Amino acid sequence: MEDEEIDMEDIEAMEEMEDLEDIGELIPAFANYYRSVPVSFVRNTILDWYPDITAKQFDSVLESVAGEPPDADIVVVTKNVKEPQLVKWSFFAEDDSSYARFLKHRKDLPFAIRSEEEILDGDNDDGIRYDISETQALYYFAHKELGLDCEEAWDMVSDTMSSQERALWFNESWVIDFIKSSAFKGTLRFKAPEQFRRFRDLGNNMYRNLPNPYLRGWKPAEFENPPALPDDFPKTKADMIRIMREVLGKLEIYNGGEKIDTSQMSDETFYRLLGDLNRIPNLTARFK
Repeated sequence: MEDEEIDMEDIEAMEEMEDLEDIGELIPAFANYYRSVPVSFVRNTILDWYPDITAKQFDSVLESVAGEPPDADIVVVTKNVKEPQLVKWSFFAEDDSSYARFLKHRKDLPFAIRSEEEILDGDNDDGIRYDISETQALYYFAHKELGLDCEEAWDMVSDTMSSQERALWFNESWVIDFIKSSAFKGTLRFKAPEQFRRFRDLGNNMYRNLPNPYLRGWKPAEFENPPALPDDFPKTKADMIRIMREVLGKLEIYNGGEKIDTSQMSDETFYRLLGDLNRIPNLTARFK
């Protein structure tokens, strides 16, 4: 009988150790899923899933997995927040204030409550959910229909997601943001309007059905009235000129060795310039 009790204690100790190891994986997964989340929310959620684990044990595991890089991928932020926040280190980026910008633009919503499986499924370093059908559909479009190689196709998916996040900052169409960023990089690959519309629709579908850290882990499709999705090219000449001014404003254009200053041009002069760009001999093929 005594031996049996010892065996049970050993089993319980092993189960507790396994639970603590699971929590050690879950804590960084919360940071990856939400990018930034109150420690209290993480603690309460995990303790609901693991009722035999105490708050003291949770805090001990948290202390072991959160810290300073390169020893840890997540940090606990206490400054300038109402309560301690669990934050993905690469997203925190203390040196370029991206975390402060993130908090400024984050929507005022309750945190989306997900299952343990969903939190773990969303745990990856680059933020792309490779296992989601909407993500895969956009990838296969870029790979098969646009002819991009595997790396380029995933880059298009990543650039689309980045544009969608920035759209929540500035209340602008993610498609327009994508066009501008692709123009800067020289990676616009659409050969026909039908291809662009296909990309736009696949991107919208991905946007609606992926959890968004700026929406505190909610998917836009889960709202009764999801955020607006302006989803096409600018419809007026004035809109087009505004976008092109932003694009060209980042580049240096020369004609016969003399730099062209577009900032002082009227819209009509600028519009005529757009038609002349292809005739400038020293303009790079990539920019054309």
